[in-house]
Amino acid sequence: MGILRACDLARQAPGGAAVLIAEPAVVLRVEEDSAHIQRVVVQTESEPECPAICYPDITGRVAGGQRVIVNTTAVRLGLGSGGSHFVMWADGRKELEGTPGGHIMKLRYTPMQIACGAAEESAACLEAIEAFSGLDGMPVVVCELHSMLAPAAAGAAWVASAASASASAASAAVVPSAVPAVSAAERVGCGVGDGAGATEGALRLAYIMTDGGALPAALSRTVSRLVRMGLVSSVITAGHAFGGDHEAVNVHSALIIAKQVVKCDVAIVCMGPGVVGTGTRFGTTAIEQGPALDAATRLRGQAIMAPRLSRGDPRGRHTPVSHHTITVLRDVCCLPCTVVLADDMDPAFLERAVEALEPALSGIGHRLALHPGEGGLREAQAAGLELSTMGRDSAQEPEFFLTASAAGAYAASLAVGCRVGRGEAAQASD
Repeated sequence: MGILRACDLARQAPGGAAVLIAEPAVVLRVEEDSAHIQRVVVQTESEPECPAICYPDITGRVAGGQRVIVNTTAVRLGLGSGGSHFVMWADGRKELEGTPGGHIMKLRYTPMQIACGAAEESAACLEAIEAFSGLDGMPVVVCELHSMLAPAAAGAAWVASAASASASAASAAVVPSAVPAVSAAERVGCGVGDGAGATEGALRLAYIMTDGGALPAALSRTVSRLVRMGLVSSVITAGHAFGGDHEAVNVHSALIIAKQVVKCDVAIVCMGPGVVGTGTRFGTTAIEQGPALDAATRLRGQAIMAPRLSRGDPRGRHTPVSHHTITVLRDVCCLPCTVVLADDMDPAFLERAVEALEPALSGIGHRLALHPGEGGLREAQAAGLELSTMGRDSAQEPEFFLTASAAGAYAASLAVGCRVGRGEAAQASD
């Protein structure tokens, strides 16, 4: 089998038609081998060695010496894929092992379409899903970039840890002094009658991965690390994203699964690695942040936006507040949400960020909330979590990570406040 080269494709695909470059290769060695992803090194006709990624759920497992077909499109065209090819099929394999878990297809009507067992069609989940009446004020943090997930989860963990350390007895649960108290107004709609799913001081956090970036959950080392550390209790893959603990047809349904099946206290919604952007206002998958915020509100949750801030991005449209954040708030959201900023960032930068946000906040009544983020960053650094966005770390982009952490911490503080409300209601009825 020969190589269909990029120059040939450019001639054959006028007008920007979709192209795919597939090449034969041989697996030289397997460098990482886990349940849902293999990172391998392959040899192609033009490269003695090149990294490649294999998803066993799609292709089956590969081994050294095995002939494979790899998708080399992104590397050949110089596009973003981390410099890796992707295994499409392994020689000698006629069928994959395992029984399909359901009839819902993801990657539909492509050669790679896969049958997934969606939670919505699972007998084990159906009764709980159909009993859904609302999120009961469950805090839902919606992020733009995958790099916000780790600091947001760490921020929530910081609050949970402080709450656990401060709780003297179940009958006297208090909001921890290390965490800013949540006002009675912010506890409205928290679902006093519903407290299933977590013990006192231990918050359950669900990560809802959308299909705005990478589709396989296994690609993200951040996700696997957060799950292993217990910072994320469950992963729900929505839309065409796949590989989570639960598969969902869309974000609305994923939020219902998070509440009814996972019994989580807080949900974080964001795409996997690899946002798509064109430099235009609406030509980005980051636009999904708006519909996700609206979904949380319409389902009677508390929608919390983690805005994208930057001081180090050379593209002026992303500083101090990204134009994506402004567009989502001003032109995409149909319902008000809460926008969180870290109150412990550089004061001058905070002032600039607030000034940039204010025109977009006023249109439909978005609310601005300030909350500390430093505690979450300390939690992340102590846990050894990698904090990097667009190649820049937390020292280069402190406000980006502080604000993502603050959003997670704010959400967890609301959840702690809900618990206080439930405890007060229970004591009043005794």
